[in-house]
Amino acid sequence: MRHVPVIFDKDNGAGGMLRGVIPNFRLPLQVVDFEIEFIKKLGVSFEFGKTVEELSQLFNDGFKAVFVATGLSRSKGAGLIGEDKKGVCQALEFLRDAKTTVAGARRVVVIGGGDTALDAARSLARAGASVVVAYRRTRRDMPAYRPDIAEAEKEGVEFLFRTLPRAIIGTDAAQGVRVTRIRWNEGGRLSAGYSVEGSEFTIPCDAVILAIGQESAGVFGLRPSPAGYIAVDKNMMTSQAGVFAGGDIVTGPLTAVAAVGAGKQAAGFINKFLKDVS
Repeated sequence: MRHVPVIFDKDNGAGGMLRGVIPNFRLPLQVVDFEIEFIKKLGVSFEFGKTVEELSQLFNDGFKAVFVATGLSRSKGAGLIGEDKKGVCQALEFLRDAKTTVAGARRVVVIGGGDTALDAARSLARAGASVVVAYRRTRRDMPAYRPDIAEAEKEGVEFLFRTLPRAIIGTDAAQGVRVTRIRWNEGGRLSAGYSVEGSEFTIPCDAVILAIGQESAGVFGLRPSPAGYIAVDKNMMTSQAGVFAGGDIVTGPLTAVAAVGAGKQAAGFINKFLKDVS
């Protein structure tokens, strides 16, 4: 059975995070464009600048199945004192807006330890900024891709481990991040007296990038999982018949490769569903 897939994208170009967030030095846009052209040749069409508010409207328009793959497009706040100061921005927004948010910053603190934190840190270092990555756990616990950590160090990025940000200081704009050293017990939990006494210090900076995680912008009224993502069954179907979901919106933040794999797996389940209902 041949199907006619249509991709609705709120952006004006295809690729999502691959195009808009991952730096070109990690994923050249030529590669993204090549893959998208291949997808188009398979018969997939795109509707750009289209935000889907209600899934029911898609069924009213004649679609027989829907696959939700919206990912985690919203950054989590850090809850730090001074987070609203000038020169403080979320990593996703920094990577999306061609770095205009912290233009001219020479000393930057990146708070976080994942791939997005490393993408922001390396982009800044390559632009000539002095960059410090503050991460609350150990180097071994850092979730970022190991080779990227090594490359970041070669590019001049400094890492501070077991370092917990307390506040962003400065009158109107960020002038530094007050941090304290912390200790973890062998079970990977914070010790009872986790702050190392007398270890508080300030990292001078004129910009701060927050990269402590991402969350869903919404689950379209579908049953959520305990973690707040979209819950699916073994066939990747959601609580609404004919609606499937996959990628980060189901699993939480993983790799782009995992998301692509979820799409291929979902295609098989959707194909079977359409055969059964036809």
